[in-house]
Parts: sequence; structure tokens; C-alpha cells
Amino acid sequence: MQLDHIETFLDIMESRNFNRTADRLGVTQSTVSTRIRNLEQAIGSELFLRGRAGAEPTAAGRRFEAYAPAMTFGHSTGSRAPCASLRRSG
Repeated sequence: MQLDHIETFLDIMESRNFNRTADRLGVTQSTVSTRIRNLEQAIGSELFLRGRAGAEPTAAGRRFEAYAPAMTFGHSTGSRAPCASLRRSG
């Protein structure tokens, strides 16, 4: 998992909008989508339900939110433990 993917995830959790996150991070909306898609593939679970009303976190997305801040600060929570937990109850 790349740091920019996790930071993008956390911003979407706050903004609930891929376009707003793209503006805030200074990247394109397609870059935001690609980062989240790559993160979802690494985790093995969908993190957001996407729609016209914005991005709503899935149950897996809400669980990953508990791990993500520590991962951005380089704590040793590891990336495999959250992934296994997310896949289990996806």
C-alpha cells in the first residue's frame, strides 16, 4: 500500500466526494479513482459505494478507517492485519 493511496482514502472519508478530494489534493479525479481502486485491490474489498450523491463508505471502508491514520504515521500496525480483517467480513 502506498502512502498517497491511504491519504486519498482518508480525504474521501472526510469529503465524501472524489472530485472534492481531487481538488484538495491537486490531482485529477481519475487519479483519485485509480488510487482507491488500487487500494481496494490490495485490501481485497470495496471501500466506497460511488454514486451521484458522492462516496459512501462500505462496512469495510469504515473498518479500514480505524487503521489508516496509524499507517500514515508509520506505526507498525502492518498492512496485512487490516486486510485480513476486511476480507473476513467485507
